[in-house]
Amino acid sequence: MSPPCCEATLLDARDALETCSILDESSKKACYAQFGCDGQRVERYFNAVEHLENAWQQEEEETDDDEYVDHSKSDWPWQVFH
Repeated sequence: MSPPCCEATLLDARDALETCSILDESSKKACYAQFGCDGQRVERYFNAVEHLENAWQQEEEETDDDEYVDHSKSDWPWQVFH
């Protein structure tokens, strides 16, 4: 089941990249769409966003809970917008 439009998570993007990046160009778009992702954006931005998310998570673990900002609702560049 693909996520609703504009609600793809980092894990959705990772799964999409692992699954779809090996396909030929004509199949990639449909494959990425099943994950609710824009394939070109996943391939372009995933590594940088994953690095930022990991750094954010590490900072969150070292920071007081009162300073925590819920980042689960962040819009990431691989999401498909209609």
